[in-house]
Amino acid sequence: SPPFPALASLHGQYGMHLGGLAMALALWRASTRLIQGRVGDELGPNVLVVGGGGGVVPRTIAAAMPGASIEVVEPCADTRLAARSCFGLAELEEGPGMFTLHGGCGAEHLHSVSEGSVDVLIVDAACSQSDGLYAPPSAFRSSSFWAAAVRAMNPEVAAFGINLVGSSEATSTLKQSIVRSMPRWNMRSIPPPPG
Repeated sequence: SPPFPALASLHGQYGMHLGGLAMALALWRASTRLIQGRVGDELGPNVLVVGGGGGVVPRTIAAAMPGASIEVVEPCADTRLAARSCFGLAELEEGPGMFTLHGGCGAEHLHSVSEGSVDVLIVDAACSQSDGLYAPPSAFRSSSFWAAAVRAMNPEVAAFGINLVGSSEATSTLKQSIVRSMPRWNMRSIPPPPG
């Protein structure tokens, strides 16, 4: 098993710490139960994580759902190297599950994903502050990005988690933009943990 504490459940101390990003997986599990025969727990979801960083979110998903197919896009080569050599992502790549970590722009990558192929989309990308937001970067705030996200996500069962970091006004404006761009999707906003 991976060398980190969030091994079994997304509902424990560490799952709550990951906030809305970890909740995307729990929401996916709930939606698959509503659709009989679509996906069993043994198959796991197709997960796309944009902005892998050190790999906390992908490792948590891999531990909680060993059958998940996880693709991580991280643009920074140094970050990918550190994630592999220091934070356990090399073991995931070599392990029995389906896990890939590669470079490139996540916003551009989303445009190349097959229509309806993503069950869980997690955007955990950040940048320097722009328009009151640190996360997500401006490339992830455009109408073309939201259109690509809607096209890529499985319309029957997909869950989408995005890390919003910035001023209250800027995050509220972005949430409104997301709702306008995804009118058939339900939006749940989860505040960050205290502290």
